[in-house]
Amino acid sequence: MKKVFLPLMLLSFFSFVFFSCDNKGKEDLLPQKYIDGLKNELNNYSNAIKDNPKNINAYIEKARVETILGKQKEALKDYKKAISIEPLNYHVYQQKAMVEKSLGNFSEALKDLDKVVELTPNN
Repeated sequence: MKKVFLPLMLLSFFSFVFFSCDNKGKEDLLPQKYIDGLKNELNNYSNAIKDNPKNINAYIEKARVETILGKQKEALKDYKKAISIEPLNYHVYQQKAMVEKSLGNFSEALKDLDKVVELTPNN
């Protein structure tokens, strides 16, 4: 019971952080200036990845921006790449779980949250 309850609790708790994690972009709800800034950030993170393909922070931030813009599938790829670079970073698993949830991949989201619990046994 605890093994299932804790990930579900974490999934619910962190859901509010990713209010934009649905299958639609929020571009119609955001001012154009903000959207342009996000697209510029996306370009900057892509360039940072080209310069250093092991730059985990660039993958994480790129995925964050993609999530805000409603590009969950692209964000998922970047979170997976970040995990391949740094597999013990529980924050990436938390963020990936939110994207998996938004795509309806609930079993994958629970696996990610199980990994968070595994990596942070004292929390």
